Amino acid sequence: MEHLNNKTSRTAILSLIFSALLTGCSTLSVAEKPTIHAAYTLFAPSQSGDPLIYARTVIDGVNADCPTLSSEQESIPTTPRHNPDSNHFPVTVCEAIIPFNRTLTILGTNIKFAAVKRSPVNILVIGDSGCKKKDCTKGESAQPFGQLAIDAAKQPADLILHMGDYNYRGTQGSLKFKGKKHPIYDAGDNSPTDSQCELEGPYYSQNALGSSKADHWKKWRDDFFRPAEPLLMSAPWVFARGNHELCSRAGPGWFYFLGPGSNLNGAAMPQLSCPDQGDLAKPDRNVLSHLKFVEPYQLKLTGLQLLVLDSANACDGYDPQETTTLYTRQLDQLAAMSTNQTISWLVTHRPFWGIKNKGKQAVNVTLQKALANSKNTALPSAVKLVLSGHKHLFQSLTFPSQRPPQLLVGNSGVALTSHATEGSFKDLIDDQLANIDTIVQFGYLTISYKTDGSWHGVLRDGTKKLATCNSSNLPGSICQAEP
Repeated sequence: MEHLNNKTSRTAILSLIFSALLTGCSTLSVAEKPTIHAAYTLFAPSQSGDPLIYARTVIDGVNADCPTLSSEQESIPTTPRHNPDSNHFPVTVCEAIIPFNRTLTILGTNIKFAAVKRSPVNILVIGDSGCKKKDCTKGESAQPFGQLAIDAAKQPADLILHMGDYNYRGTQGSLKFKGKKHPIYDAGDNSPTDSQCELEGPYYSQNALGSSKADHWKKWRDDFFRPAEPLLMSAPWVFARGNHELCSRAGPGWFYFLGPGSNLNGAAMPQLSCPDQGDLAKPDRNVLSHLKFVEPYQLKLTGLQLLVLDSANACDGYDPQETTTLYTRQLDQLAAMSTNQTISWLVTHRPFWGIKNKGKQAVNVTLQKALANSKNTALPSAVKLVLSGHKHLFQSLTFPSQRPPQLLVGNSGVALTSHATEGSFKDLIDDQLANIDTIVQFGYLTISYKTDGSWHGVLRDGTKKLATCNSSNLPGSICQAEP
């Protein structure tokens, strides 16, 4: 090799090296600013009993660097959650536990997490918010949920409750394998005459080996994260798990993005994931081995306790022994968490009580039977309201007895239920006569809550009030449609 004894040559080489270093630094600078698809906070249970707040970000790319959260008081690093399938989820979900009452910024960005209050006053309730494939424009945000989210973001919110079912376009009811069509397991919804609610198999999952319809980030992006963007960072969320988030459907994504479990210190439950989903070429009849049930948990806020029940696998029309027994145990667990001193709301996707048409069978048979079999044979007296979704409408059911009122908020985007009995009527629901009010229009519910347990709610469609609800209406109809 020729020696560099010429000053000009040495200067030229040094200039090239310096230029290369600058280019490298520029490349690193770009790499340090990954695309952030979403940022949000959620409440989750802790080992101590106090609620945890997780701040999560969804970053483009697998194994992306997780950002740091910053405030005037401190910097908080975020760490990656376990990715269940990097081929179908080419994103990194990062999380950290954050304190109450502190505004945090994602370092190097203008993205801010709103300060989280322990005493929620303004509560927003939405549910069943995606759009079915036939109603969606491919690659675009789900509507009308996107517009509802824009409108809802104009309302004050300290807490957002989502009743479940986020991803419809990615969760069709059946799949084809070798030219034959098979119903995907849906806890009985896809087999309404099967008294065993698909538990005897064969088990078909869109996430099984051989499936071309596995749960995918793009479906989650378009059905939930993009349309929900105006709301995502405005307040902490509680994400109920719907039947569209079963492991046979969009369960992998729900556990990755929205699940209450975490591997961070202090979490009451680890990050959960779906078990093996089998092989379409050899469908299994041991269905229970492919299911995942989230244990019930409590969130103790000031003046209000939320009890969260994963009812995704609770069959609407029948009460098969295996799942009914499991839900009986979970209801006993919830009862042990509840005290007469703390006002509680029960949050669960499938309603304990709901009806589509007057005079027809009411849902949910599994939950009703499990409750009847529980130690107390009824919900704890501290439970003053049950919030659900599942049925694509808004409905309130008010009972004359100690049974708490039930609200169904399942009208936030997906195609609405057809041929339902609308208006106000009475019907026998689980052996009790109920005042029922049903509205089949798109919307969301805003609730103003007081620490004495009283509350006032308004069902809105973004332009007008559809109904008003009030705890003081008891024992009459808790909600009434606007004239």
